[in-house]
Amino acid sequence: MTMADRGRKLFNIGFSKTGTTSIEQALIALGYRMSKGHWKYYYNYYLLAIAVHGDYDELIRYTKQFDAFCDGPWGGGTELYKRLLTEYPDADFVLSLRAPDKWYDSLVTMLSLFDDDERTILSSYHSNGLFGTVYWFRYIFDIDELAGNRDKVISAYNAYNDAVRTHFEQIGKPLLVIDVSTDPAPWQTLCGFLDKPVPDTPFPRLNTAPKDKSVAAQRLRKNIADQLDLDFLLGD
Repeated sequence: MTMADRGRKLFNIGFSKTGTTSIEQALIALGYRMSKGHWKYYYNYYLLAIAVHGDYDELIRYTKQFDAFCDGPWGGGTELYKRLLTEYPDADFVLSLRAPDKWYDSLVTMLSLFDDDERTILSSYHSNGLFGTVYWFRYIFDIDELAGNRDKVISAYNAYNDAVRTHFEQIGKPLLVIDVSTDPAPWQTLCGFLDKPVPDTPFPRLNTAPKDKSVAAQRLRKNIADQLDLDFLLGD
């Protein structure tokens, strides 16, 4: 089957930490060929760097290989969605979101796996191998540290979501806005928008806050060490 035979593409253009990993798994269950956006997949750092430098032509070239896209450069902080609309006017678009304060707290929980000090969280995340993630957040939020920047980050989050919704309203393009953390029937909401049958399985609930941060941090270090042959991340 060629990509042209697989139907419309789908882009989730919401920020990271808005249920993107759960939505990814839901889309895989619906049969989409997914470009996974989790930071642990290092090809995403290539995509983030391309997005930062505005090489949307290369990103479009990449999209030819997949059906659906979440996280990473596809959602939050840039106007890439406008180029995607031009390239794929028939594609489906989803804007995943959460209440701003809860979203920010979830972001901090993710970034604080290795360090609880908001003055050094980003540097610690970077030194533990998450180079691209830190580069991306510093770029889209225009910050060097989290300390004292809560309002600035939340303001950028709100401004982006408002701009997306306004743009889609202005051009008359359907947009599914969904908060999977509060939606009582996310399968019905998602499948209703996509005109697909609802699977007879629970909606995925993935990448939630870890119960044991030290265990989660070591697991992430191992994943990075294995990918990049950086055994020093695992300690002595």
